[in-house]
Amino acid sequence: MPSFQESREWRVVVFPLYRVEEVLRLLRRISPLWNDEQSGMTPGQWWVKESYYTGKNMPKVVVVVFQVPVPDPVDLTNRAGFLLEENHGLVLDWAGGLPPQHGERWKTYLVIKTKAYSVQTGRSRVFRVTKRDIADLQLLLPSRPRERTRERGR
Repeated sequence: MPSFQESREWRVVVFPLYRVEEVLRLLRRISPLWNDEQSGMTPGQWWVKESYYTGKNMPKVVVVVFQVPVPDPVDLTNRAGFLLEENHGLVLDWAGGLPPQHGERWKTYLVIKTKAYSVQTGRSRVFRVTKRDIADLQLLLPSRPRERTRERGR
């Protein structure tokens, strides 16, 4: 497991939440929420019973945190949600949000319910993030300016 200091340098951080209370606390912190169909949602409108797994040992959501400033966070979360749906062949229930900004570090949150449905069969399946997904999500972010290795001479 990486240290807290190492993970602060990452551009995309992904982690699961297992307890409903933790999910609701996060959703209240980043509300108002949006997805591809609706904007201005409250946590209660998005987090409804029977739309998530209730087992104690099942993750309820996967949280993706983009730790870079982006000009349009709504577009970023829409593209990320569609990318993950396409990669897995699933219909996902997701919402994006922004926390209160403290300091100069901008973060955009994408919260994805682990209860998903297969596009082909319509049956319920568990959504899990893979290493390929994280690499693909990083490609959605604006590139960093390259650092100069040496001064240019005349």
